[in-house]
Amino acid sequence: AAAVLAKTTSAAPAVLAHASGYTVTFDKDGVTYHRARFGGFGSKDAGWKACKALKRKKIDCYAVEN
Repeated sequence: AAAVLAKTTSAAPAVLAHASGYTVTFDKDGVTYHRARFGGFGSKDAGWKACKALKRKKIDCYAVEN
């Protein structure tokens, strides 16, 4: 799980530098997945900017506002 977080952070270090990251582990159809999640962005736009940067690095991403 930590490797997923490190890989994602290193893919876009500038936009994730001030974000707090953690992983979520879940099982689906007998397969265990590890999802990297980041929070603490200053605005909705900042979250979307980070997501776009990750997508440019071929990392699937979606942004939600809490």
